[in-house]
Amino acid sequence: MAIGLVLALLPMDGMGLEFNNRDKLAHAAAFFGFAFLLDLATLRSFWYWKAPLLLSYGAVIEILQAFTPWRSFSVADWAADALGILLYWLVWRGLTHYATAADKP
Repeated sequence: MAIGLVLALLPMDGMGLEFNNRDKLAHAAAFFGFAFLLDLATLRSFWYWKAPLLLSYGAVIEILQAFTPWRSFSVADWAADALGILLYWLVWRGLTHYATAADKP
Protein backbone atom coordinates (compact mmCIF):
# COMPACT_ATOMS: atom_id res chain seq x y z
CA MET A 1 0.00 0.00 0.00
CA ALA A 2 2.95 2.31 0.61
CA ILE A 3 4.12 1.70 -2.95
CA GLY A 4 0.59 2.44 -4.17
CA LEU A 5 0.64 5.75 -2.31
CA VAL A 6 3.98 6.74 -3.82
CA LEU A 7 2.84 5.79 -7.34
CA ALA A 8 -0.41 7.70 -6.86
CA LEU A 9 1.50 10.88 -6.05
CA LEU A 10 4.14 10.71 -8.80
CA PRO A 11 3.72 12.73 -11.99
CA MET A 12 2.36 10.55 -14.79
CA ASP A 13 3.82 12.49 -17.76
CA GLY A 14 6.31 10.45 -19.71
CA MET A 15 5.73 7.26 -17.75
CA GLY A 16 3.53 5.69 -20.39
CA LEU A 17 0.79 5.27 -17.81
CA GLU A 18 -1.75 7.77 -19.11
CA PHE A 19 -5.09 5.98 -19.39
CA ASN A 20 -7.68 8.76 -19.75
CA ASN A 21 -10.92 7.09 -18.64
CA ARG A 22 -9.30 3.66 -18.57
CA ASP A 23 -7.51 4.72 -15.41
CA LYS A 24 -10.76 3.92 -13.61
CA LEU A 25 -10.13 0.29 -14.55
CA ALA A 26 -6.64 0.60 -13.09
CA HIS A 27 -8.09 2.03 -9.88
CA ALA A 28 -10.63 -0.79 -9.60
CA ALA A 29 -7.96 -3.42 -10.28
CA ALA A 30 -5.56 -1.95 -7.73
CA PHE A 31 -8.19 -1.85 -5.01
CA PHE A 32 -9.36 -5.35 -5.93
CA GLY A 33 -5.77 -6.42 -5.24
CA PHE A 34 -5.52 -4.37 -2.04
CA ALA A 35 -8.79 -5.92 -0.79
CA PHE A 36 -7.47 -9.39 -1.59
CA LEU A 37 -4.20 -8.79 0.26
CA LEU A 38 -5.90 -7.21 3.26
CA ASP A 39 -8.40 -10.05 3.39
CA LEU A 40 -5.50 -12.52 3.53
CA ALA A 41 -3.73 -10.49 6.19
CA THR A 42 -6.47 -10.40 8.83
CA LEU A 43 -9.62 -12.19 9.91
CA ARG A 44 -11.39 -8.97 10.89
CA SER A 45 -14.81 -8.17 9.47
CA PHE A 46 -14.66 -7.15 5.81
CA TRP A 47 -17.45 -4.55 5.88
CA TYR A 48 -16.79 -3.16 9.37
CA TRP A 49 -13.01 -2.96 9.24
CA LYS A 50 -11.37 -3.76 5.89
CA ALA A 51 -13.66 -1.90 3.47
CA PRO A 52 -13.68 1.32 5.55
CA LEU A 53 -9.89 1.17 5.86
CA LEU A 54 -9.45 0.76 2.11
CA LEU A 55 -12.00 3.48 1.31
CA SER A 56 -10.20 5.82 3.70
CA TYR A 57 -6.89 4.97 2.05
CA GLY A 58 -8.38 5.82 -1.36
CA ALA A 59 -9.79 9.09 -0.03
CA VAL A 60 -6.42 10.06 1.47
CA ILE A 61 -4.74 9.43 -1.89
CA GLU A 62 -7.26 11.63 -3.67
CA ILE A 63 -6.91 14.40 -1.07
CA LEU A 64 -3.11 14.29 -1.31
CA GLN A 65 -3.32 14.43 -5.10
CA ALA A 66 -5.27 17.68 -4.80
CA PHE A 67 -2.12 19.24 -3.31
CA THR A 68 0.17 18.22 -6.16
CA PRO A 69 0.47 20.35 -9.29
CA TRP A 70 0.62 17.30 -11.59
CA ARG A 71 -2.29 15.23 -10.19
CA SER A 72 -5.87 16.11 -9.31
CA PHE A 73 -8.59 15.15 -6.86
CA SER A 74 -11.26 12.93 -8.42
CA VAL A 75 -14.42 11.55 -6.85
CA ALA A 76 -14.70 9.26 -9.89
CA ASP A 77 -11.32 7.72 -9.03
CA TRP A 78 -12.47 7.13 -5.46
CA ALA A 79 -15.69 5.55 -6.77
CA ALA A 80 -13.58 3.25 -8.96
CA ASP A 81 -11.61 2.31 -5.85
CA ALA A 82 -14.88 1.44 -4.11
CA LEU A 83 -16.00 -0.58 -7.12
CA GLY A 84 -12.78 -2.62 -6.97
CA ILE A 85 -13.41 -3.37 -3.29
CA LEU A 86 -17.01 -4.40 -4.01
CA LEU A 87 -15.96 -6.56 -6.98
CA TYR A 88 -13.41 -8.35 -4.82
CA TRP A 89 -16.04 -9.08 -2.19
CA LEU A 90 -18.51 -10.34 -4.80
CA VAL A 91 -15.91 -12.62 -6.41
CA TRP A 92 -14.72 -13.91 -3.05
CA ARG A 93 -18.28 -14.49 -1.83
CA GLY A 94 -19.15 -16.29 -5.06
CA LEU A 95 -16.07 -18.51 -4.86
CA THR A 96 -16.63 -19.40 -1.20
CA HIS A 97 -20.33 -20.05 -1.83
CA TYR A 98 -19.47 -22.31 -4.75
CA ALA A 99 -16.79 -24.14 -2.71
CA THR A 100 -19.10 -24.78 0.24
CA ALA A 101 -21.94 -25.88 -2.08
CA ALA A 102 -19.56 -28.31 -3.82
CA ASP A 103 -18.57 -29.83 -0.45
CA LYS A 104 -22.16 -30.72 0.44
CA PRO A 105 -23.35 -34.14 -0.74
